[in-house]
Parts: sequence; C-alpha cells; structure tokens
Amino acid sequence: MNKNWVLVTGATRGFGRALAFEWIRSLKLLPDGSKLLVTGRDESKVSQLVEELLEKRPQVLVAGKVLDLNSSLIESDINSLFQQEEGNNYACSYLVNNAGTLGPLGPLEDCDWKTISCYFYENVVTTVYLTNQYIRSFGNSFRHVIHISSLAGIEPLEYCGLYCMGKAAKNMQMRMIACEHKNDIRTLNYAPGPMETDMQTHLRDNLPSGPLKTQMVELWKRGQLVAPSESARKLIGILETGRYENGTHIDFYSDNAC
Repeated sequence: MNKNWVLVTGATRGFGRALAFEWIRSLKLLPDGSKLLVTGRDESKVSQLVEELLEKRPQVLVAGKVLDLNSSLIESDINSLFQQEEGNNYACSYLVNNAGTLGPLGPLEDCDWKTISCYFYENVVTTVYLTNQYIRSFGNSFRHVIHISSLAGIEPLEYCGLYCMGKAAKNMQMRMIACEHKNDIRTLNYAPGPMETDMQTHLRDNLPSGPLKTQMVELWKRGQLVAPSESARKLIGILETGRYENGTHIDFYSDNAC
C-alpha cells in the first residue's frame, strides 16, 4: 500500500488541532503506514497531541516537533524537519501552512519598524522558507501545499492591516508555485471561515470599535461561528476528491467546497 507524508503546522490548538484529528481519520489521505508530523510552540502540548492522535490511529506514524516561527533558530529548526526525511519514498506528501499570528489590531500607520519587520519575518518569511525546503525535499512524491488562508487575504479588514497583508502574500505564494509547477505540485488557499477559536475571541475583545468588531460580536451572539472540526472536515473532503483548480482560493462557504 502507498504511504503518504503530512505536515500540519500550528497543530496544537484551534483549526490546526481540529485538522490533525480529521486527517488522522482519512484512510485516503493517510493510509496505514503513513506519517503525520505536527508542530507547535509548546512542547507539552505537542507531546499530548501526538499521544491523542496515536490513540486514534496506531497504524500511522505520528511525530511531533516544537516549531516557533519567531525563534532565532527557526532556519535550522526548519532544516532539521526535512533532513530526517532524506531518501523518502512516499507516494504523496502534504504541507499544511496553518501556523501564524494575528498581529497588532489598530490603524496600519501605528505600526512601527520593529512591529512590521517582526510580523513579516514570523508570518511570511519563515513560511516561504519552510515551503521551499519542503518542495526541495519531497521531489520523489506528488506534492501538495495548502495555505490556511482567510477572507483577509482578499479583502481588507479594518484594523487588521498586517494580518491582511501577510495572508495576501501567502495567497500569492500558492499561485506562484502553481504557476511554476503546473504538473508536479498542487496548491490550495483554503479560508476556513469565521471560527470559534482563541483568535476569534481575541478579535472580539481587542478590536477597536467599528463595523468589523460589531460583525464579530453579532456572529458570536447568534451562534453563527463555524466549528473548527466542521471546517476541517470540509477541507479534508476537498483534498480527498481533488476537484479544485491548482492555486485557487476556496472559502468554507464556497459552492465548490465539498
């Protein structure tokens, strides 16, 4: 039976955690004998997640790695992720770029040099490098790169300037890879919808007053926020069918979402 390799970054909470549990259930994307690698900032949470995933599917090799995108050692940490996979013989491989931060909430002009440079280093530079290393390391498999995107990557959301710009940059990264690797790499920008996560709570509590804050509060009050597990199942369905245009953007609410 063919084996696959999967890396989900930022997997210890929120959507990343939900996606890891949905992925472990997919016999199509993760046949027995495959490897699922999950990363997060907190070593204890990574270890706990690995244990829980193994309980679900002991037939899969589950491994965890502490990966802090803001660490001064991030380059070597990323390199070590893939060095241990040299000579791999997987049929398909998947990189899910989920890790990231929201950044400051307020007028864009209030961001100083350090805030701007640190944000893009952590949320764009490291992701581009991580993806490049993945592409170089897994040439023997059919590669897939999934960016967990957002409406913010397409439309401006007030007081979320750096977040919007970072998402837009990574959206274009997926389109560029699809353009340059039409036949051997598939990429997807998936926006999981407004979910009930720690990030959503932070937005409600800390956004300056305005239409976006009002909208977020109303979605929460009406119980209209998406459960991370529901959105994760939607993404798994899309990947299992494979019916999406290379480099495209699919929203949780899109008609072409499974």
